[in-house]
Amino acid sequence: YLSTHVQMLYEDSGSENITLDEAFAILGNTDKYPLYLQAGKWAMPFGNFDTAMSTDPLTKSMGEIKEAAILLGAEKTGLSLQGFLYNGDTQKAAQGNKIDQYGAALGYGAETNGVAYNTGIGYLNNFADSGGLTTGLGTKATAIGSYVSGIDLHGDVTFSGITLRGGYMKALKSFRSTELAFNGKGAQPVAWNLEASYTLPLMGKDTTFAATLQGTDEALALNLPEKRYGGAVSVAIVDHFTITGEY
Repeated sequence: YLSTHVQMLYEDSGSENITLDEAFAILGNTDKYPLYLQAGKWAMPFGNFDTAMSTDPLTKSMGEIKEAAILLGAEKTGLSLQGFLYNGDTQKAAQGNKIDQYGAALGYGAETNGVAYNTGIGYLNNFADSGGLTTGLGTKATAIGSYVSGIDLHGDVTFSGITLRGGYMKALKSFRSTELAFNGKGAQPVAWNLEASYTLPLMGKDTTFAATLQGTDEALALNLPEKRYGGAVSVAIVDHFTITGEY
């Protein structure tokens, strides 16, 4: 009834440091009981950023949230429901550091006649606490006038070696122009991605061809591109080792 996960991260960013990226524990056994409790630091269930590309999708660049949190969830026959509470890096002006940020996620996945599919929707009461927006807000991140909520939709389907993925996330209202601006008014950031991939054996090696089209709206202050497209080829050389070339 207890499982744990610890993940370290090394990136060649000049500091040469190894950091604690994730660490959490899960209390529960969904094979026997649908309810479980999760606590620690990890990426909140807002958005799904699976990809056959090497580069992260723009939805992840804008909307991933990795915080210390507590989550209560339930899973039953492909249906999942999660609610979580955490203390983010952003704060309302003159209100101090509080545990006042929360979200929820609803998902469903199944496989029928060789077709596997997953779909989900997520909600945040404070979209500004995502990594991309917190960076864009800069020093204003700890003096927000009011929280701006956000929503995400995502899904994927796999059949006959083909996988199609899509994701969309959006702030549900505009930020103040003094916090996050676009064309002289408050920005209402949006990010989306579409991806298709096909896996087949070539010369005895599983090979995946992938293509993606992505975009953002009102995200200039976040230094995210308005449009991105690309392709990638990945070859599984041996078990647990894959080489990817990407444009």
